Amino acid sequence: MRPLFSLMLLILIWPTPIRAEPVRYVLDRDRSRAGFVVQTAKEEISGSFPILEAEVLLDFERGSDSQIRVRVGAARVRTSLPLAGQVIRGRDMLDTDRFPEMSFESRELRISRTSTPLNGDLTIRGVTRPVRLEAQIFRQRGTDPGDLSRLSVHVTGVVQRSDFGITGLRNLLQEEIRLNILVRLDSADN
Repeated sequence: MRPLFSLMLLILIWPTPIRAEPVRYVLDRDRSRAGFVVQTAKEEISGSFPILEAEVLLDFERGSDSQIRVRVGAARVRTSLPLAGQVIRGRDMLDTDRFPEMSFESRELRISRTSTPLNGDLTIRGVTRPVRLEAQIFRQRGTDPGDLSRLSVHVTGVVQRSDFGITGLRNLLQEEIRLNILVRLDSADN
């Protein structure tokens, strides 16, 4: 009888696994950028936009509770060719006088050990389209294994500029825009 009582007592006091809550992160604005590359007839033009705001909630146990919302400053584009920035801000391209920002909101994020599919809605020039991007999530240098308080997120993907009404320079610029986004995050609890 005593072993049975001990087993019942052990079951009652044994800590039950508690599901970890999603972790909210804040953007390290100075070390984050939304980069792009577009091919011209002769060369690549690369550039970047500042990330103005990011709301990030990551659930490492169940990715379905993860959410990402990002606002990017289209009007503050920087490019590898100085005059290209003026053209990109123009009416036939991003039309930043009317649409100074772009945004992304995730619909589905499945966190895995390698590449993480990131499905969501991208808005450029007031046009919203579904996109599928790939994200890789890393601990930042100098953090201990298992420490998820400081992360780097590298997002890549390709979008078609005509999907968003970017029609300028059709004879000069290719249709594909390659995205290369680096976001540095700190846990909101730090």
